[in-house]
Amino acid sequence: MELTPNGKLLKDRALVIVGLMDKTVSEFKTIDDAIGGEIRLGCPESPQVSVVASAFASFHKTAPLSRLDITSGSTEHLFYLLHNDLLDAALIVEPPSLDRYEYIEIPGEDTWGVLMTKDDPLASLDAISADELQDRDIIISRQSLKNDLPRWSEGKIKEHQVVGFYNLAYNATHLVHEKLGVMLCFDGLVNTETHPELTFRPITPTLSNKIYLVWQKQQTFTPVALRFIEHLRATLK
Repeated sequence: MELTPNGKLLKDRALVIVGLMDKTVSEFKTIDDAIGGEIRLGCPESPQVSVVASAFASFHKTAPLSRLDITSGSTEHLFYLLHNDLLDAALIVEPPSLDRYEYIEIPGEDTWGVLMTKDDPLASLDAISADELQDRDIIISRQSLKNDLPRWSEGKIKEHQVVGFYNLAYNATHLVHEKLGVMLCFDGLVNTETHPELTFRPITPTLSNKIYLVWQKQQTFTPVALRFIEHLRATLK
């Protein structure tokens, strides 16, 4: 048995309605509380999330009843949640549309590279070009296949080379371990010390992404969420 198209639409709408109801109940419980309550944040897989984590750690000392509720996902999924008021703000790996969002630029950049097994022939190289990946099976996120890979490889890497997609890098490491393909991902996303059979090499020319914290214009924040946004902005100055 499977849902009809109408059923799938109803399911999607029901998830939004239930999520929005839960968020509203949570917000009204702490509507007058500037030191407690939940801050709902969408995050991609990025080492730069550590910047926000550090800011929340210092913020939490001044607001000990606050909680950070993190939802991980692709930029497309996070925008969907943001537009449906299921998140207060989201980290994204692309420049925000300034006519729709307020934003804070997170310092630093995420740099791309290739994750592979240590006995892979590519592991002998200091950096890997698109030419050296032309005949290789690739594991990559759908978003990156659409947006990042084309601007770097200039069409040298084709979609038919993709043997796997991921939105959580840890799970995809199992595919790399089984030698199904090499994985394109950010440097620092996979700890090769805890996965000693794997190794990482940067790509050349360098490909990198900036990270932005965005929220909708005219967004109505709870007091604690607003305080955290202000704290993060002040921390990054």
